[in-house]
Amino acid sequence: MHPEIVRDEPGDCPICGMTLVKKEREVRKIGEVATTEADFYYTCPMHPEIVRDEPGDCPICGMTLVKKTKGDGKRDEASLVTVSPELIQTLGVTTEIVHPRKLVKEIRTVGRIDYNEKAMKIVSAKVPGRIDKLFVDFTGATVRKGDPLVLLYSPKLITTQKEYLLSLETLKKMKDSAIPEIIQSAKSSVEASKQRLLLWGISEKQIEELEKRGEPSIHLTIYAPIGGTVIHKQAMEGMYVMEGGPLYKIADLSTVWLYLDVYEYEMDWVRIGQQHTITTPSYPGKTYTGTISFIDPFLDNKTRTVRVRCEIENEDLSLKPGMFANGVINVLVGEEVIAVPESAVIHSGKNTHVIIDQGEGKFMPRPVTLGTLAEDYYQVLDGVMAGETVVTSANFFIDSESQLKAAISKIIENKNAGSE
Repeated sequence: MHPEIVRDEPGDCPICGMTLVKKEREVRKIGEVATTEADFYYTCPMHPEIVRDEPGDCPICGMTLVKKTKGDGKRDEASLVTVSPELIQTLGVTTEIVHPRKLVKEIRTVGRIDYNEKAMKIVSAKVPGRIDKLFVDFTGATVRKGDPLVLLYSPKLITTQKEYLLSLETLKKMKDSAIPEIIQSAKSSVEASKQRLLLWGISEKQIEELEKRGEPSIHLTIYAPIGGTVIHKQAMEGMYVMEGGPLYKIADLSTVWLYLDVYEYEMDWVRIGQQHTITTPSYPGKTYTGTISFIDPFLDNKTRTVRVRCEIENEDLSLKPGMFANGVINVLVGEEVIAVPESAVIHSGKNTHVIIDQGEGKFMPRPVTLGTLAEDYYQVLDGVMAGETVVTSANFFIDSESQLKAAISKIIENKNAGSE
C-alpha cells in the first residue's frame, strides 16, 4: 500500500500496520542508466536543441535523429561551457564559419635528375677495324643526328665491298642468259652481299655511291644515330676495335627523368599521369612541369619510400643529370569539401573533436571524424555541417573547462546513483 516505506528487516508498515513484504532490491552499477523506452530520446547530432520522443528527421537539416539516453543529454549539458564576452576578448577566442571549399592535397618530396633512358644510344663498331680519325674527340660534345663520328679502316669491309661489286658485274653479264636459274642465282648473290653491307652499317646512299664509283672504299664512316650529348667516349685514334665494341654513348637531354622519393603513407594519392611542379636550388624562382610516368613496384626498406619517375621537358638543357630537385604533387581531394582549420581540431587520445560556437558565449565540444589534411584544413567526414561555427584559437582552454565540468557532473551522478 505504501511503497515508499523501505526497511532492511521484517516488520509492519507504520502507516497501515500491514506486514512488510520481502522483495529483491534492484542491483544497478554506479553510473548505469535505465533502458526502458521512457529513458530514451532522439536528437540531431548537428542541432542538439532538437529533441523528440520518437524517431524522425531533423526539421532544420533533414538528418536522421540519433537515439540517446537521457543520461547522455545531461552529460551534453554538463559539457556546455559559457564564457563571458570579457573573457572571450581576453583569451583571444577566434572562430570560423564552416563553408564547402575546394581542397587540394600537396605532397612535397625531393629527388634527383637523371638521363632519359629511352633517349640514349650506344655507338658501336659493327665490323672489326682500326680507328684512323675521330670527328668527335671529347666527352660532352653536342652532335646532331647523322653527324660523322669515326673513320674506321676495316679489311673485312673492303673484301665485302669487292664481293658486292663482283656480284653486280656477274649479274650484268648473265642478264641476257636463256637459263632463268643462272639469272636468279646472280640476283641472290647481289642481294646477299648488299644485306651484309647494310648489317655492317653501310647506308643505302653509301652503297649507291659504291656502285657509281666501282671501287671499294677503304674507310667506313660511322654516323651519330641520334642528336644529343656525348656522355661517354671510349674511341681513340689508332685504336683497334672488335665487332660490337662500344665507341660512344649519346644521350638526348631535351627530356630528362626525375626520380622522386614518396613516403609510403602518401602513395595512395600518387597516380601515373599526374602533373607536378619542380624547383631546383640551382635556379631559384624557376619552375618546371613534369608528368609521372612510372611508379616502382617495390618499397625501399631503409627509407620507407617508393621511387616515382617523372618525365620533364628540358629544351634549354638547363636541367643537368645529377642535380637535386624538389617536387610538389597537387592532388584534388574534392571541389565541395566540408573542412575545418587544422587549429580547430583537438586530438585527445583516441578522440578527436572541435569546439562549436553556439552563440551568446556558449561553446560545446563535438566529436568529429576526419579525413585527409590538406592546405592546413582537415576534411570532415562526420560531425560538422556547413554554416556552423568552430573555434580556431583558445579552444584548448574551452575544451579543458568542458572536460572539468563533465567530470564533476559525472562524479555527482555517480554519488547519487550510489546512494540509491
